[in-house]
Amino acid sequence: MYCTQCGTPNEQGRALCVSCGATLRMPEDWPEPPGRTIVHQSRYPVSYRPNYPAPYGGPMQLSPYRQTSGLAVASMVVGITSLCCPPLAPFGLVMGISALRQISRDRAILGGEGLAIAGIVTSGSVVGLLFLFFAILALIRMG
Repeated sequence: MYCTQCGTPNEQGRALCVSCGATLRMPEDWPEPPGRTIVHQSRYPVSYRPNYPAPYGGPMQLSPYRQTSGLAVASMVVGITSLCCPPLAPFGLVMGISALRQISRDRAILGGEGLAIAGIVTSGSVVGLLFLFFAILALIRMG
């Protein structure tokens, strides 16, 4: 019997998983073919492979889901905030570019390209509008 939470093989008849402590409630007549995927309460599929070593004794199993870059989220938030507070725009632009570089370097682990691009676009737009505003202001003062 395999745990539906972590995929660890357990002895038949156990009440709790030996690895994560989750309650084992699989009916006895369910077939357990190798590589089977079960969808449980968290909406995310749990795939498990028979004879895979326990988490404490074997290699680390990477999640198939990438983590969103915090720098990308910060870039988007600062970019949107810069619409109301324009001096923040250069910071959002720098954070967005840094986030894209970080994501491209660690693509297997990090996600959030869209957030970084949104931060770059909003911050870049505000920086462009600031330059345009100051250029018009300078032309008015000269003329």
